[in-house]
This record gives sequence, structure tokens and C-alpha cells, in this order.
Amino acid sequence: MNPQEIEQPERSEAIEPTLSIGSDNAHLSCADVLGRGDWKRMEGKEIRWNWDGSPHLPLAKLLDLELKTHRFPSVSGSGQSIHLCKLSDGGIISYELESGLWLHTLNTASSFRLKVFELNLVPLESLRYFLTGNELTGNEAGSK
Repeated sequence: MNPQEIEQPERSEAIEPTLSIGSDNAHLSCADVLGRGDWKRMEGKEIRWNWDGSPHLPLAKLLDLELKTHRFPSVSGSGQSIHLCKLSDGGIISYELESGLWLHTLNTASSFRLKVFELNLVPLESLRYFLTGNELTGNEAGSK
């Protein structure tokens, strides 16, 4: 069969996929954050950056802005804390190390979602709500 002959399903505007993250800091995008500091693209990564400035800056002081953040203990038991800052199109993941130093990463929406999932910080059944801020529907929440 010729590829042009394959019938394509119609796309409905109502179900257009979105990459937006929940609205904690909806006024800020990854581009805004990149423009406000010393970020360096991670080697081999097109959608993630490391903070290249002072490792002594906590996430709350990183951008000199008031940001809503979420703090989690590391699931590895290492004693470090992990801080998440959701942006309109991604987020910052900051690792507060026991030494008092910080490692900050800036992620686009897809890499932020993947890292939050991989870090296992939010229970799977709450992950969608955490990332999008959208309530679960009855079917998604498991109600009958």
C-alpha cells in the first residue's frame, strides 16, 4: 500500500495534546530561566541544562525570584533532598547535597516529566495531577 493512501485519522482540537506543566510558576518558561542565569547544556542532551554558576545557591535564591517549589527526601536514603520547581513548559530539579552544595538542572516538559517519574518522588497514581494540576476524571481515579 502506498503511504499516501493510508487514511489518516482526523485530529480534534478538543483532544490536542499539551506539554504544559501544572501552573505553579506558569509565568516562567524554560527560555525565561535560561535568560536569567548561567546555564550550560548537558553534554549529549538537547533538552536539559545544568546550572553553571555557584553551587552554593539554593533553588529559592537561584533566580532571585519567588518561586513555588516542592521538596522531597531522596528515595536513595542518601540524606539529600530533591526540590522541584514546575515551569510553564518544563521545570527545575535541584539536588540539595549533604555537603551543602546544590546541583540544579533545567528540563523541558518531556525531560522534566521523565525525571520526576524516574526519581519516584510522587506516587504513580498522583503523578499526572502533580505534573499537570488537572484533576483526575472518575475513570482515571478508579471510581465506578
